[in-house]
Amino acid sequence: MTVYNGKLIKNQLDLYIYQFNFESFLAVLEDTPAKIEIQGIDYDCEIISVNGQQVQIALKETLGNSIPTAKIKINTWYLLEILKKKYEESLSDNKKFKNGYKLFSGNFAKIDGGNFHPSYSTSEKNTIPNESQHRAILSSINDFLSIIWGPPGTGKTLTIAKAIESHLNLGRKVLLLSHANNAVDQALEKVAVQTKDSYYKNCKLVRLGIPKTQRLEKIASNYPLVLIDKIVEYKSKELIQRKSQLISNLEKLKLRIKDYESVIGLWNEIQKYDKIIEEHTNTFNKDKTTYQNLQRIGFELKARIQNEYLKLNKAKQAGTLKQILFGLNPQKILNTIQEYQSKLKTLDQQINGLKNSLDNIKRSIDQNLEIRKKTFSNLKSKLSGEKNNKEVLNKIKDLNESLKSIALQIDEIDKQIDRLKINVISEANLVATTLVKSYTSKEIENIEFDVIVVDEVSMAPLPMLFWTASKAKKGITIVGDFNQLPPICVTKEEIGKKWLKRSIFNVLNLDSVAKANSDKIKLLNIQYRMNPLISEIPRKKIYNEQLRDYEETKSKVIYDNISESAPICLIDTSPHNPWCSQLEKGRFNLINALICVSLAEKLVKKYQQDNEVSIGIITPYRNQARLIFKIAEDKNLLNSNNLRINDFVYFLSFLKG
Repeated sequence: MTVYNGKLIKNQLDLYIYQFNFESFLAVLEDTPAKIEIQGIDYDCEIISVNGQQVQIALKETLGNSIPTAKIKINTWYLLEILKKKYEESLSDNKKFKNGYKLFSGNFAKIDGGNFHPSYSTSEKNTIPNESQHRAILSSINDFLSIIWGPPGTGKTLTIAKAIESHLNLGRKVLLLSHANNAVDQALEKVAVQTKDSYYKNCKLVRLGIPKTQRLEKIASNYPLVLIDKIVEYKSKELIQRKSQLISNLEKLKLRIKDYESVIGLWNEIQKYDKIIEEHTNTFNKDKTTYQNLQRIGFELKARIQNEYLKLNKAKQAGTLKQILFGLNPQKILNTIQEYQSKLKTLDQQINGLKNSLDNIKRSIDQNLEIRKKTFSNLKSKLSGEKNNKEVLNKIKDLNESLKSIALQIDEIDKQIDRLKINVISEANLVATTLVKSYTSKEIENIEFDVIVVDEVSMAPLPMLFWTASKAKKGITIVGDFNQLPPICVTKEEIGKKWLKRSIFNVLNLDSVAKANSDKIKLLNIQYRMNPLISEIPRKKIYNEQLRDYEETKSKVIYDNISESAPICLIDTSPHNPWCSQLEKGRFNLINALICVSLAEKLVKKYQQDNEVSIGIITPYRNQARLIFKIAEDKNLLNSNNLRINDFVYFLSFLKG
C-alpha cells in the first residue's frame, strides 16, 4: 500500500515514530510487524495505530524528518501464521488449552471457591463504582469467566481499572489486553493513578509495546514508571551511570588512538619528505656536477675561440707565401671559429637550463625542508615521550586492548540491563499490552498470569483469544459490547469467516440484548457520556431501554456557532440536490462531503485552542470517508488535533457529551 506525506512525529524509547496519510483501506491489527519500502530499500517497522486515513509506524532507525512517499508491506496472514505455528508446537501439551476450552464453552466456575471482596482505592474524585460496576468487579474477582457488558460511556475503563486493582490486592498477576493500544493505555493510566503510592511507585505496572504518540507523551510525562525503559532507567541508575562513564572513557580512548594514529601519519609524512629531499638533493648534486663540467667545457671553447682569432689576425697580416708555409688559411680559421661559437651557444643554453633546474630543485628542497620542519614540530607536540615509530605503534596496541576491555564492560552492562528488563516484566503484578503482543512478544512467552482481562473483546479474533486464555491460571474477564464492531475479517472463505469474523459473544450465544438478559453477563447500565437527548437514540433503538442516564449528563451541553446549545442538530441538505454516485462498489456524495467539512472547519476554528473538544466526521461509506479526507486535507484541517475522520458503520460520537 502506498502512503504519502510521512513525518517524523516522535523519537522516544529508542524508536522513531512516523505518521503517513493513505487513500485506500487498511485492515490491520495494531502492533503488527511490517516492512516499509523507501527508494527501493526495505526497513522493518511496526504498525502502532490506524486512524481513519492515517497510519503511525515505529522504526528502530531514523529515515529523516519527512518522507514524501513510501510503500508499507503487510502480510495479512503473517500473524495467523505465527499463531498457527505456536498451536502446532503445543499439540502434545494436553493441558495447555484447558482454560481456552472453558472460556469458549462458557464455564462460570468460581476462582478458588469464590467469596472474595473487591478492594480498590476511592480517594480520587468521581471514581467510586456505581452498583452495576461494583457487581461487574465482584464477578471479575470471583468467577473464572466474567463477562462485562459495557455500552458506550458506561465506565468500562473505570470498572476494568478497579477490577484489576482488586486482583492485585488479592496477590494476583494480571495480563491486560485489547486489540488496540489506546484501550490498553486508558485502563493502565487509571490503574497507575489508583495505585500511585503502591504498585505504580514500586514499578509493578508494566506497559509492553508502543503506545500511540499522544498517549506515549502523556504516559512519559505523568506515569513514566509503567514504561519498561523508564523502569529500567529508574532501577539501574548505578549501572547507567557506570555505562555513561565507560562510554565517556571509550570516547576519550578513541580520541587518543586517533591522535597516535595521526602521529604515525606525521611520521610517515616526514619519511615521505625525507625521501623527496634526498631524491632532490641527489638530482641537484648530479646536475651541479654536470653544470660545472659544462662550464669548464665552455671556458675551454672560449679559449680556443680566442686562440683562433689570434691566428686569424696573424694570417691576415702574413703574405700568401707565409700563409702557405705556416698553414694560416684565413677562411679555414674563420670556419673553425664559427664552429666553436655554435658549440658554445648550444653549451650556454644547456648551462642556463641546468642553472634554472638547479634553482627549482633548490627551492623545492627548501620548501620540503620547511614543511618537514613544521610537520616535525607538530609531531613533537603530540608525542608523550615516544622516541620512534615502533614505540607509538606499541602505544596504539595497548590503547586498543583497553578499548576492547571497556567495550566488553559496556556489553556486560547492556546484558545486565536486558536481564533487568526481563525481570521487570516477570516481577510485574500487571502487564498491559495488545492481543498481538500476547503471542508475538518473547518477553512474556513463558510467563503465566493468574487473570487475563480483555477489553473491547467484540473485536478480538477468536484464535488469538483462545491462545491468550491458555496464559490464565485462575480467571478470564472479557469486557465489551456485542453491538459494537466485530473482528476485522477480509477473507471470503467460510472456514475463515467462522473463526475470524465471529466474536466470543457469538460463540457464547450472548450476541443480542434479548440473549444477554441473564446472570452470565454483568451490564454496566448507567451512561456518563452523552446528553440524554443523544443517548435516547441508542437507548431505545439498540439497548431496549436497559441504559439509564447519569443525572449530570443533562448539563453536558456546550455552545457552538452551528447548533447553538442543542445536543443534536439535523441538517437538511436536500435543497442543494445532493446527488449520490458509486465508485468501486462504494458510495460517495460530493455535496454532503463539502457541507460536512465546511461545518467541521467552523468548529475546528472555534475550538482549536481547546484540546478537550474533539470533532468527528463519521460516514458508513469508505469512498465517502476518502472524499471527506481529501477535502479536509486541501483545507489544511488534518493538522488539527481536534478533527478525526472515519468510516465506521456504527459510531457514537460526542462533543463533551
